[in-house]
Amino acid sequence: MLAMTTYTYLWYDYQQNKPRIAQDSIGRVYHEYMRAATVYLTHAEKARLDLSGNVSFVCVVAWFIVFAVMQRQQQGVDKQRYMRPK
Repeated sequence: MLAMTTYTYLWYDYQQNKPRIAQDSIGRVYHEYMRAATVYLTHAEKARLDLSGNVSFVCVVAWFIVFAVMQRQQQGVDKQRYMRPK
């Protein structure tokens, strides 16, 4: 959850506060398209945004895997609980 919040915060912060034109003198040359606007970021800002996006994606995938495993285990418990003895 923290990773998704961080990504969302960085996305909106960069969209609102970063320049719309490249600034070669300070290294703001990495362009990022953000909802109808292209902003220019430094290497560190771009890396931070990419890292938080990747971590968010991994967290969501991990959550789905954990949920699927828990569902599978619950189905096994339900089968054992409601089976009639022979």
